[in-house]
Amino acid sequence: MVMNLTALFIFTALIAVLAHAISRFRSIHLSGALPIAFAALIGIESLLLNLLSLFKAVDRIPLLTLHLVLLATGIVLIIINEKTGILYLFRQYYRKLKRIGCNKTFLFLLPLLITIGFTAWLYPPNNYDTHTYHMSRVAHWIQNHSVSYYQTIIDRQNEMGPGSEYIVLFFQLLTRSDRLANFGQFFALLVLIFSSSYLTRIYRIPRLWAPFIVIISSTAPMAVMQASNPKNDLIAAAMALSIIISLRRVVIGKISKMQTWDYAIAGICIGGGFLVKPTSLLVSAPFVLIGIVIQVGHILKNYNILKKIALGMIITMSFFAVTSGTDIYRKARYSLPRHEVYPLLSEWNTDRFKNPLKMVAQNSPFPQKTKDLLQKMGIRGPIFNQNVFNCQEDVVGNPIQFLAIFLLSSLTILIIPFLLRNRNALRASLLALPPILSWFVFGLVVKDQIWLTRLQLPIFFLLPASFHFLGISVKRSGTPFHIIRTCIIITASYSLAYALFTAGNVPSRPLQLSFFWGEEPSRIPAYYTNSGLKDPHDHLFRTARSNQCSNIGLILGPNSVDYPLTWRAMNAGLETRHVWYSERKGKKRKYQISKKDLDWSCMIFVAEGVIEHLPGRGDQWISAGDYHTHYRNPEITFSQSKNINLILNSKCNADKLKPLNEIDISTFKESILLDSKGKDPFFQLPEFRSFNSDISIVKVHIWSPVKTEMQFFYQTRSKPIYNEHQSVIRPIKKGTNIVYAVFPSKNIIGRVRIDPGREPGLYRLYNLEIRSADRKSG
Repeated sequence: MVMNLTALFIFTALIAVLAHAISRFRSIHLSGALPIAFAALIGIESLLLNLLSLFKAVDRIPLLTLHLVLLATGIVLIIINEKTGILYLFRQYYRKLKRIGCNKTFLFLLPLLITIGFTAWLYPPNNYDTHTYHMSRVAHWIQNHSVSYYQTIIDRQNEMGPGSEYIVLFFQLLTRSDRLANFGQFFALLVLIFSSSYLTRIYRIPRLWAPFIVIISSTAPMAVMQASNPKNDLIAAAMALSIIISLRRVVIGKISKMQTWDYAIAGICIGGGFLVKPTSLLVSAPFVLIGIVIQVGHILKNYNILKKIALGMIITMSFFAVTSGTDIYRKARYSLPRHEVYPLLSEWNTDRFKNPLKMVAQNSPFPQKTKDLLQKMGIRGPIFNQNVFNCQEDVVGNPIQFLAIFLLSSLTILIIPFLLRNRNALRASLLALPPILSWFVFGLVVKDQIWLTRLQLPIFFLLPASFHFLGISVKRSGTPFHIIRTCIIITASYSLAYALFTAGNVPSRPLQLSFFWGEEPSRIPAYYTNSGLKDPHDHLFRTARSNQCSNIGLILGPNSVDYPLTWRAMNAGLETRHVWYSERKGKKRKYQISKKDLDWSCMIFVAEGVIEHLPGRGDQWISAGDYHTHYRNPEITFSQSKNINLILNSKCNADKLKPLNEIDISTFKESILLDSKGKDPFFQLPEFRSFNSDISIVKVHIWSPVKTEMQFFYQTRSKPIYNEHQSVIRPIKKGTNIVYAVFPSKNIIGRVRIDPGREPGLYRLYNLEIRSADRKSG
């Protein structure tokens, strides 16, 4: 708990310090500075983590040290530069916090935020995409001590924007748990609420409307569900608003007032957007474009402004490159175009231009009627409209927010022809169109797909801009103004109620009344809500423990669940590596097995459907009793080793055996007789040298009077006692058995202890031999 609180404090304090600096330095309200600070923090994380990766130093102490140094430096600079005095500053922020507590938007949304935050705290990451690549990459980064690309079959672990996962990595490294993994998105929602309020300010939305408009945009069902998982769509929405707000003088102001640092901040925000999800750049681009179109006459009239803009663009691109250059380089070198997006220079056909219209189906509150209409209009291909009201975090629609943007934009477009002679009204109408243009641009780039409403999430946080024309056109004292206000309040109330229901009924993270009385959902079973792989993973870990194996090779498919296996393995002191992986070869992918990692592995976990990619199956690799888990055949390793540590039989070293409990030892002809007097007999082997090798393999030829289990115990320098964690169990049948056991030999001290069986009787040991071998390091 202490480290969780420490991590939360450092994270929020860094954002607060950055927001304060941006607010004072660029004269922007704190609510507008928050998304910029969030983007700046992601840029800082990118720089720090890539720097540490050069030295394989992405670990708890280096990361904590750097963040504390940054935080201390920021606080000292604020104290030095704060002319009003630090006590005055604290009082000022105390008053701001009190105002937030009385803010209508915050008060109305507080129950929803408590519900979402409670859910985010209770549940572990258990979304399918989270387990496939979002959280998996975090676990592998921690293992590798680097955020560089690594060997994997799941391309998305490397290729998708890493910005939001940098935040998760920060929490996970500092706390050594995934308890705070969901809080990056939760913080993004908080930032979006405040920055949406700022958007209503710069778009001159009436104060009596603004709180309720913010509520409508913040209670989109998809936003509510995403806020308690560790994905990136809410963070992408925050990045989109950071870009718009950093370029506010271009979007809704005078571009001539842009200063050098405004361009630098814009570059950082664009870089943050690229690192998290390039869709944030897509949805913010129309805002910038409309702003430039409106100001083009002013720009072209003055050469100095053109010169200043050109210099500013260079500065923006420079800061963008510094922030995200490493990721751009990796994508250019290793990644291939994704099938979810249209190619830039081809496929500019009718279907592509119809795609923005096709996307309407997934948010329309009239699914079947919308589908019928689209089909009559010649829309081809599947129309994904069955999930508009499906309470599922990847596919649920946002009908209220969609209707608001669509109706307001339609009204504005219809009125534009009548405003051509009224320059100010025309300008106002154009400034209300970017949200619908963002929808159109998004549809020209991103293909329609079943999980589209999640990708569209940043668009719905642009809703305040759609009210701009209506807000400045209607008189504040007139009846229409109050009618519109009433409609907005009713819509916001319904949307909030809908959001509260949604927040408590996320299928993979449902809230139960018992949770509010101290009970918590068990975290390990909760990982598997969407995957159902708990039993195979449990079997893997039991087999790894019984075989004393710590190197787990993974043969997964391109869409396999990775995270719960890798993270649980790390917590158990094991390491995982992808043995089957893909790499870019020209314009294609090549899939291959890594021999060095296959040699490194002592066990292999195979995902469903890819068993054919395990070489030596049934020979080098033996099934542990199910489809998924295979362990290295100790017989082959034993036979290939020439390093003999110990030979024991009736004629060699038998006199060096040391009986300890409930056992008598003697020799008879070709065997050593082990006469067990109870259910817990054991004896010690003579000491042996291990040739400083990685592992020791024991081969035992024994006859047992009953079906039972044989157990081998060893001591290590760190734990010089016999215990279950330092033991290997092997089943033996009644009659003659050949038993193999493998255990690490470098750290072993003292004598190995053997429990021949758990039942009394006369056991006959014919031969025992120990050999040592090395595992090839990957």
